[in-house]
Amino acid sequence: MGKTCNRCGKRSMLEGSEHCGICLCEIIEKRAEKSLAGTSPTRKLAIASEEKFSLGCVAASFIVQNTSKHVKPRIIRLPDAERLAENGTTVLTAKCSDDAAIGLLQHFLSRDAGDKECHAINVLESITEKELELYAAIKRLKYAKAKKDSLKQGIQALQSRYPGTVEALARSSRKINELMKR
Repeated sequence: MGKTCNRCGKRSMLEGSEHCGICLCEIIEKRAEKSLAGTSPTRKLAIASEEKFSLGCVAASFIVQNTSKHVKPRIIRLPDAERLAENGTTVLTAKCSDDAAIGLLQHFLSRDAGDKECHAINVLESITEKELELYAAIKRLKYAKAKKDSLKQGIQALQSRYPGTVEALARSSRKINELMKR
């Protein structure tokens, strides 16, 4: 018997996913929309990214455009985000939960203040890189493959051995950031 989708019960054709393609896309889009729930529709919307055509940037742009209340966002470089935020632009970032976990670990390993970021809304905070790759394949999105550093490979090894590691680290990162803002 074939593997079935945990949501709709249909046969799942996606390797490495618990859902069929339709359900996975719906789940990812709902998670991203939940991140955008507090934003008001604006013509000034930008996605800040280190790499212009990265997987996260392309997927976030596609998802934001598909929500009915938002217009097409501008893609900007991360250093320009703070300046644009001060000028009334709603700034979004496109870091998936894997990136948040890596950022947290790098912060503790280097013992520095970390990246100085403006107050931006992370559209992909509850979505893993694996889910984003599947989403991009289903939606036929073209993106530039990023080089994987050794820390990211270590996180992925932990994730394969202990499922849920990435999500737990991402949650920890969000909670630590909330506590540091107080």
